[in-house]
Amino acid sequence: MDKKIHVQVPVEITGQAIGVKEEGGLLEHLTRHLNIECLAGMIPPSIQIDVSELRLGKAIHISDLTLPEGAKALDDPTQVITMIVGKTVEDEEDKEKETEEEEEA
Repeated sequence: MDKKIHVQVPVEITGQAIGVKEEGGLLEHLTRHLNIECLAGMIPPSIQIDVSELRLGKAIHISDLTLPEGAKALDDPTQVITMIVGKTVEDEEDKEKETEEEEEA
């Protein structure tokens, strides 16, 4: 169990981002698995990322992660895992249409 191996582990998002609940953004979860190198007996079941402090226009990259002791990320450190994006113009237009329809009813 002291041999290092390459494995793929799931990325789990925890918390509710400020950029979503207070700033009206949308959470984009772009990377769902992470390739890591670790000891065979130390494979984490998942990599959990708390997005509670993530604001609109900000992202979490692989280089931002704190991995379990002995684990090393094998993917590009600049790869985005999750980010908060603004609502699209279409979303705003749909919301305006719904408001207009409700007012007409």
